[in-house]
Amino acid sequence: MSDVVVPPYTSWATLLQGNIDGRARLAAVLGDTRIEEIRAGLMDRARSYSQRLARIANERGITLGDPEPLSDDDQHGIVMAGHQPVVFHPGLFFKTELLSRLARDTRAFGIHVVIDTDEGSACEVSWPRIEGEQLVVRRAAIVSAESKVPDGSSPDQILYSTQRIKTREEIKEIFAEVQSDLRASGFADEAERARRMGEIYTNLAGCPLAAANSIARWGVERRGYREVLLSTLLKETSLGGVLRELTRDGERLFHSYNESLERYREEHSIKNAANPFPNLKTRNGSYELPLWVVTDKERKPFWSSASQSIQLPDDSYLATRGSITTMLLRAYCSDIFIHGLGGGKYDRFVTMFASEYLRVELPGFVVASRTRVLDEGRVESLSAAIRRGRSIKEIVSHTQRYLGTGIFSESEEAQLRGLVANRAKLREELSITLSAEQRSAAAHALNQANREVREIVQGSSLRRDVEGLYRNENLLERWSYREFPYFLFEDLNETSSVVLAG
Repeated sequence: MSDVVVPPYTSWATLLQGNIDGRARLAAVLGDTRIEEIRAGLMDRARSYSQRLARIANERGITLGDPEPLSDDDQHGIVMAGHQPVVFHPGLFFKTELLSRLARDTRAFGIHVVIDTDEGSACEVSWPRIEGEQLVVRRAAIVSAESKVPDGSSPDQILYSTQRIKTREEIKEIFAEVQSDLRASGFADEAERARRMGEIYTNLAGCPLAAANSIARWGVERRGYREVLLSTLLKETSLGGVLRELTRDGERLFHSYNESLERYREEHSIKNAANPFPNLKTRNGSYELPLWVVTDKERKPFWSSASQSIQLPDDSYLATRGSITTMLLRAYCSDIFIHGLGGGKYDRFVTMFASEYLRVELPGFVVASRTRVLDEGRVESLSAAIRRGRSIKEIVSHTQRYLGTGIFSESEEAQLRGLVANRAKLREELSITLSAEQRSAAAHALNQANREVREIVQGSSLRRDVEGLYRNENLLERWSYREFPYFLFEDLNETSSVVLAG
């Protein structure tokens, strides 16, 4: 298990308080009344949606664990994380664990924002099947094929807000296959956990994807936060008014965004013009903005033109793109935002852009991620074999470091110790001023000792690692898969004490 927490968790409460203390500086630029209205609407919608999720769970016969004590106001701040409504892997689950812990430790109002305005392929669950020594990753979509797909679009262009869980029979069939493969592969405990989760998803058949994945997660975690849909915030709170103001400032927004991207790439020596985001485009006097026009079926880029008034189609609303989403959530909605590794990288640009465009310093964010694999012992063993297979030259040059490590047999070890001692003596001789004839003899003897060391090393058990290097690298890549669903792993609610100690 590998955890990344930056900065150490022990400093998060202090960072949160510092962000709260600096809220007045934000309010002076963005408007105190507006921020209060947005935060009040945010908390109201989070309470309402969370209550709705609890009602759905109760109606479907799903027992949720008692949540942690939940704050009902933002007196101690709002702590936030967010992600698309996919089946979480352990790294994403870890973010909500720390969201719960931080909300409890600081008595803050915890919110997880479900980014349902994004598009994605039909939401899948993944699981392993062992074939010989190989780990094969299998996948199955848990959402209905009837989810709304725009005409002529690919399956990757399905709005998360339109995706619904498949029928009871289909879900049962998927999870039966998951259990069968897990048991046949020797993962009996994981199969039992999959069985229990399969029962939850079976009871959630036909539910909206976002609600189903939240309820399933709530069934196994010590939750200290509420959830809210991003689409709801954009349609039903004053945050929507902020977006409309952005559209009226289209030309400045366009130029500020692109100039910030260029400066960010230059400062970070980034050659890829699409990293961290592509530049916005122009066409026929119109400017592309980092916004979407979303209907109940699809989303399209928003274009602004000074010569035309803004007219949105009926039953549509404006939504933010990734960079603008976290900018607004950090500026108007939260006092600290928990990112994963990817978000932690791109939000450095967001911080720069906000300073340029909004003319404010956004509250600092934190980063949390966790890597879990199904068989840590096998991954460690393969990694060690690969290191040995790649290190013949290293072992020949620095043999003494590897003596007594169990790599060599007793007879090999004895020969090597003698050769290492002789090699050290010859090197010492070469460091002393000798005649040309003496130096030549010492150098010849040293080369001979190195050849003998190489022969022993290459003829030892390391030979298998060298010959199997490509095979081991292939196996490691497969066994290192880190995106199996959280529910296949135990100790879901145990946050590492080492991590919390920083």
